[in-house]
Amino acid sequence: MNDSSTCDPTAMYAMHEALRRELRYLAQAAGRPVREPCNCPTRSAGWALLKKALHAHHAAEDEALWPVLRDALAGRSSELALLEAMEAEHAALDPLVHAVDEVAAAARTGSGSGADLLGHLLDSFVTGLAGHLRHEEEAALPLAKAFLTPDQWTRFGRVHTQRIGTDAAEILPWLLDGADPRTSTALLSALPPSARRAYDQYWQPAYAALDRWNTPVPA
Repeated sequence: MNDSSTCDPTAMYAMHEALRRELRYLAQAAGRPVREPCNCPTRSAGWALLKKALHAHHAAEDEALWPVLRDALAGRSSELALLEAMEAEHAALDPLVHAVDEVAAAARTGSGSGADLLGHLLDSFVTGLAGHLRHEEEAALPLAKAFLTPDQWTRFGRVHTQRIGTDAAEILPWLLDGADPRTSTALLSALPPSARRAYDQYWQPAYAALDRWNTPVPA
């Protein structure tokens, strides 16, 4: 077991806060009347960004967090069962995202069952993701902070960055929207100088100008 003060899951908590923020926007957008196809929240830049960030985050956890933690918890059946629950919650969210997109696409063409089903799926997604974030923070992250080494946290951060990849110009300012100064400083200080200049000059201004939950993306 490690001294938890040596572990730094800053990016993990920042991502969770960003996802919660977007779930609030999504719930508000989903509650508006859909008068035309481009008014649907699943056609918005906000939904597209949320999906990209969530996919990158969960892929990084599945690759570089849960397997490492499983090895560290070998023989501890109750803790291993918790990790299985984390992975099952990930797996349950993916089909919901696909179902939302499929129903929304069918509704746009007039071949689907309409707004009621879409609203139900969005409600299920918001509830499911919010519950997963809470469960992870209350039960799984304390274990990770206790058992993962600083090097393992560093590798997780590296994999997380790799999973975001070329979407960093969109996701990084999205991630830091509303973040406290300590979090912003910690994450931005890890950028190479060229990326930090790009963030200040291009990425953050472009994000600030985006009304993401009211801006449709191409079908």
